[in-house]
Amino acid sequence: MKISVLSPCLDNKASGLSMCIPAYVRQAAGNGWNVSLYSKGKTDLSNNNKTIKHYRVPAEKKWFGMPASEQLCPQLINALPQQDIVHIHGIWTWEVARVCMASHKLNKPFIVSPHGSFSNIAMQNKSWKKKPAWGIFFRSCMQNAAAFHVTSEKELMEVRKLGFKQPVAIIPIGIDPVPLEPSKTVQIDNKRTLLYLGRLHPIKGVELLLECWGALNPCLKRNWRLKIVGPAEPEYRRKIAGRIDAMHEDDIVLSGPVYGDEKWACMAGSDLYVLPSKTENFAISVGEALASGLPVITTTQTPWQGIEEKGCGWWVQGDFDGIKGALTLAMGKTQDELAGMGAAGRAYIHQNFCWDDIGKQMSEFYHWVAGGMQDKPKPFIHRV
Repeated sequence: MKISVLSPCLDNKASGLSMCIPAYVRQAAGNGWNVSLYSKGKTDLSNNNKTIKHYRVPAEKKWFGMPASEQLCPQLINALPQQDIVHIHGIWTWEVARVCMASHKLNKPFIVSPHGSFSNIAMQNKSWKKKPAWGIFFRSCMQNAAAFHVTSEKELMEVRKLGFKQPVAIIPIGIDPVPLEPSKTVQIDNKRTLLYLGRLHPIKGVELLLECWGALNPCLKRNWRLKIVGPAEPEYRRKIAGRIDAMHEDDIVLSGPVYGDEKWACMAGSDLYVLPSKTENFAISVGEALASGLPVITTTQTPWQGIEEKGCGWWVQGDFDGIKGALTLAMGKTQDELAGMGAAGRAYIHQNFCWDDIGKQMSEFYHWVAGGMQDKPKPFIHRV
């Protein structure tokens, strides 16, 4: 069976899509699919046994203010007659519109993974260009999709809220095994570490985190430090740095992005993870923190309600009271109590987010869609 996959650029190491799409592609190849991957950028996922062919081109211009390439679409569209199915990741590019229209014209079933593009916040961001593009192109393109793939119940609700009635597969993103064992070594100054690791952006709630940290009881904070790690636009990094300076607190550390072994070492050397996001369709960093043995504090705007059910974290309202209250409870725990919650988190990830299991589900979904969706769907496929 043959599948064409249209992906955004995979060069950004800080992007969740740059981590999950390569894994989805490799899993498809491992489950017997011949994959033709099309993307902009330099990252090459082609493999030696030719089950993954990666066609890469540079972004050449802007369309409705969005990155576009005139080279990518003809390659993919010319190959469509030989394909059984098409999987499109993301929404807001000229390539998505063209491939959707070409697939529909040739009666090739295509699946769309919105990756958070249907959330209220995402739709409102730069709405001056998204609103006309949605009305002219993208709504009809989405209406012609054979099915959708989402990573959580939250994202399913976003698809349904827009009125789309097609089948939706809820298949999460897998979490890679952690290469380093958790090592909660007491620091020289006997302080424990509360970690935020991710992109610094207003949507991530870092400013709210600083506000809550500043309001905590000094006696509670005495044995803790707050470590904020991640990439940011220069202007926003300066804003966060200025906010920290104005707080006159010695135990807040702001540093740049870390990847690979450095990232895992940062996780392994921490005691508690926090992600106070205003919206997330999945939040890979939460899964990685849990896999690293860290209890997690995150908001109900992320799809991680399971952390409370499994006793490995706090899933709270993303406001001052919710975050401050969770920090107070979590930082009041003993190191052994947090370690016990961390062990529960690692088991939760191992049991529910294994890439091999997720790859098999995605392959079953592909076969079901390519076969005309006549058979009884698997339990993870939602139909109206």
